[in-house]
Amino acid sequence: MSLARRSEGCGGAVATLRIEAGEDAGPALAALVDAAMGSPRMVAATLCRTDDAASGIVTREKQGRTALHAPPPWFLLAEATDSGALEAAVPDEALARAGARAVVRGHYRIEQWRDGAA
Repeated sequence: MSLARRSEGCGGAVATLRIEAGEDAGPALAALVDAAMGSPRMVAATLCRTDDAASGIVTREKQGRTALHAPPPWFLLAEATDSGALEAAVPDEALARAGARAVVRGHYRIEQWRDGAA
């Protein structure tokens, strides 16, 4: 479930931040979305809260998989024009001040974009 989102376009790199934080961290984590969007080269940021009931459903995709990890209570998706902008947009210090006890980051580069325009 998306709790806070800002978007101003499409970028070339995405970071996922799996955040362990308490139930009461929502407002402080949501403030990171606006803070991230104030950073140079950022184009989108979204804070989401895990839906435990939906995450517990065993889908066809999950059947037979042994390396499933429990979803984090919170996750933040950040998109920028380049991967260098992502670390500065949501620094570890800001996450700690917002109540994050642990954060696992993933970085992805968008290799190709097609919008169907001729």
